[in-house]
Amino acid sequence: MNHVISEQTRSCAFELKGRSQNIITLHILETDNEILIAQLKEQLSRSASFFSNTPVVLELSAIAERNDVVDFELLVSTLKQLGLVPIGIQDGNELQQQAARRAHLNPLEIASAPGQSSSPKKTISQTTRVITSPVRSGQRITAPGDLVIFSSVNSGAEVLAEGSIHIYGALCGRALAGGMDNLEARLFCLQFNPELFAIAGHYLVNDDIAKEKLGKTALVSFNGQLTIEVMGKFTPEN
Repeated sequence: MNHVISEQTRSCAFELKGRSQNIITLHILETDNEILIAQLKEQLSRSASFFSNTPVVLELSAIAERNDVVDFELLVSTLKQLGLVPIGIQDGNELQQQAARRAHLNPLEIASAPGQSSSPKKTISQTTRVITSPVRSGQRITAPGDLVIFSSVNSGAEVLAEGSIHIYGALCGRALAGGMDNLEARLFCLQFNPELFAIAGHYLVNDDIAKEKLGKTALVSFNGQLTIEVMGKFTPEN
């Protein structure tokens, strides 16, 4: 007997949905494996808990003109030990890409949307998400454009936006503005004491921030490097 399943009774076995995911970019600037691995362990071991199971893309444009390659298998193993999940590479020459493939890292292309130019400047959705209550530990807030928070971001909380982030309160958790490539994004908060902050994938952890800037009203931007501009000190009313 033939079994006929109608369109009305057939159930779907899967469903595809888009998801905002925090992906960081690791720019490889050195092909000396000993130096690279040592610096990664030194820098990232202090903030491993912040990057637990976070996807990472290895960006190779800075070493693409060189004929030597990184030991990608060792690099992948090290990053996994530090809590990161390598998912692929960007740029690099053919020799480097072949070596990456042997470590199961395939080249990834970030395509522009139809009608957009390949300019580094990114057009961000004008949608602004507004949050009026505290972002508590364990919460994760995302926004397709700018994100405005009329409260505080507590330790253990995370806020992410493709555009800029404005926090009219204390930032004690993690704030990542600009997605992966919006270098025009800014981060503003009344009390700046983040566990970690980033602009377009360029990040700093609390231990790497100058102590005199912590607790102040601050504006963060990226101009070749992360810049923290102290704009005063906010004292909340009792």
